[in-house]
Order: sequence, then structure tokens, then C-alpha cells
Amino acid sequence: MAAPGAAPGLCPDWVLATSSNVHVARDRGWFSTYTPFPTFATPYMTSRPMEVLGVGDVHIPVKLFPTGSGPEAHGTLHLRNVLHIPVGVCNLVGSPGTGDYDEVEFQFGDDKQDVAITGQGGRRLGYFESRRPWVLKLSGPPTGPVVGPSTLDPEKIYSIKVTWPESERQRWATAQAGHLGGGKADAALSAPYTEE
Repeated sequence: MAAPGAAPGLCPDWVLATSSNVHVARDRGWFSTYTPFPTFATPYMTSRPMEVLGVGDVHIPVKLFPTGSGPEAHGTLHLRNVLHIPVGVCNLVGSPGTGDYDEVEFQFGDDKQDVAITGQGGRRLGYFESRRPWVLKLSGPPTGPVVGPSTLDPEKIYSIKVTWPESERQRWATAQAGHLGGGKADAALSAPYTEE
């Protein structure tokens, strides 16, 4: 349920933030798996941490190329260990090498305006539109979800970076290992679930 006065639909802006060491989603609705896990992350140019409510997997329906239509024009970008930060200005696709992909490359597309994201063997995973900042091109309905309006102001320049401290990453890894191994997990951790 959306907060009173909130725009309907999910935040549509998945910004390329390769200097971030983590992926971030504003809306709980983006997650396909989710574990409540209180933690924090630090945004760029401030020491004041942002509250993280949970961690999970996100599967983003994306357009693979600027042109093209039909089923072959769409794909799904799989991100793992995404932080749920409702107060974030937008969603973030952080540094490569996370999610389902060991080797990810970002490169200008054929039009020299958009940035393609490719995986092992040059497999196309999606592309970022040439806006400031670079924003992942989502598949529209019915392939993709209903999204709300952009949260980014076209008149502003953004410098977006989020850091999840190594100590918190280790705490998450320990909680996951304890949970998956049948051991005693962190008291704040519950089993991953998917909202139907």
C-alpha cells in the first residue's frame, strides 16, 4: 500500500552508480525475495547514515536495445543483495560483479549516446538512457511493472553514491550463513519471503 499522498506505481529511476558498492531500491514492491534486516548505508558527501529496512533480490524487466520490439527486445536484469532504502532519492545499480553476473561491462552503445550493460560472452543485459544521470530503460507494461513518475529533477545535477560498510556486509553474510546453515541467525533476521 502506498503512503498517503505518494504517487502510484514504483519509483522508475534505476541510476547507474558504479562508484557505489551496493544496489539500492526505494520501493518494497521491486523485491522478488526480501529479508527484513535493519542496517545502514552512507550516501556520498555526508556522514549521516541512511536507514536500511531489508535486503533481497530484485529482477528488473528491461529493454535490451534502444530500438526493437517483441519478446526478444526485453530481458531481466537480476540484482542480489539489494538494500531497501525508502528515503533514497532513486534506485541504484551499483558496482559490477554483483547479482547473477561475474563479469559485467558498461560501454557506449552503437548510437554513442546510450550505455549498454553486457555480461559474460557479450550477452546484452540492458541499457541506460543518455540522461543525466544515466537511467536504466525499463520494459513498460504489460512486460514490465506500472511505475510512477520520475523522482529525478531534470534541472538538477546529481552525484549519487551509496556505501554499505564492510562491517555491515559481514554482519549480513554471517546472518545468511547462520540462517542457511541451520545455525542461530541474527535475531532481527527472518526467512526470505516473496509478497504475492
